[in-house]
Amino acid sequence: MVISEINLYNALKASLSESQAQTIVENLKEQIKTEVDIRVSILATKDDLSNLRADLLRTIYLVGIVQFLAIVGSLLMILKFTHS
Repeated sequence: MVISEINLYNALKASLSESQAQTIVENLKEQIKTEVDIRVSILATKDDLSNLRADLLRTIYLVGIVQFLAIVGSLLMILKFTHS
């Protein structure tokens, strides 16, 4: 048992029987372990972060190209209207 489990066990043992206190501590320990396992499974892996980085770089590159084309198109339209 960890110190916090021992402290909880001793606090419960003061008002409950030893077997009840042990059962409560074990059940609580299992619930915490399950919750931690669920939260850890949600975290991103290195592969997920690598894929995200590649997607972001591709998006930034495409946005840059679209902005460049929009600027060139705008300049061509301005030149066309000023020479007409």
